[in-house]
Amino acid sequence: MSLNSAAVDELSKFLDPQGRLDIKSLALQTLLSLTGSQEGRHLLLSLPNTDPNTSLLSCISRLIFEDIQESVRFDSLLFLINLTSDNELSILNTSQMSISNDFWLQLLKVII
Repeated sequence: MSLNSAAVDELSKFLDPQGRLDIKSLALQTLLSLTGSQEGRHLLLSLPNTDPNTSLLSCISRLIFEDIQESVRFDSLLFLINLTSDNELSILNTSQMSISNDFWLQLLKVII
């Protein structure tokens, strides 16, 4: 599957916690499939981060904390896990797409 940044940006618009489950799940599954390859992770991590509130990572983060469907929250966490799996392309090592310390603290509160 070959997607460009415009397609990924379009898919991220469907990641609303209050959105329709079927559409949200399909968009999330498509994005999650990109995290399975280095090329896909590179595409996701090279996306421009113009507005932090509507960035792909922000949308995924909102799904983790706000979505009522467990499968959506689970797939959103898998998305983040896969993005941290490659040392060269990890979200932990890039300034374009980073997660704040507040995110990690909030995530730990949910898990504990």
